[in-house]
Amino acid sequence: MITVKQTGDNKYEIVMDEADVAAIGKLSRAYGLHWTAMLICCVNKGIVVIGKQVEAADKPKHDDDACDDIC
Repeated sequence: MITVKQTGDNKYEIVMDEADVAAIGKLSRAYGLHWTAMLICCVNKGIVVIGKQVEAADKPKHDDDACDDIC
């Protein structure tokens, strides 16, 4: 589990369990990146994925079959 606590303006403390630390370490070695850089890449990727999910959820639902009867 990863938890984040704000410690000041634009400053955060990240607490990770052993399994998450190991997973970031494994990814960082596979990509040849420093551990911190890999953590940032994972956070950025998560933000992109969640942003796409929110965008998809905000799109109005359109049922083409229902439009055939009205249009």
